[in-house]
Amino acid sequence: MEQTSQSGERMWTVSEAADYLRMSKQWVRKRANEGHLPGHRYPGSSRLWFDPQVVRAFSRGQLVAVVALPKSA
Repeated sequence: MEQTSQSGERMWTVSEAADYLRMSKQWVRKRANEGHLPGHRYPGSSRLWFDPQVVRAFSRGQLVAVVALPKSA
């Protein structure tokens, strides 16, 4: 099932966010886990998803306050 953002855009995977930011997947995961880059885990899934608008804002330095993702068990 395809995940969509609040704006209706398809959510990005770690790979897609990394490609857009021109960084590694590990770098993206680390920033998400530290709370610097907001990501989302849907119930029942261990995959990390990113709102494209948020990733674009992050790349422009426009994100301010973010809460870290809960650690998965």
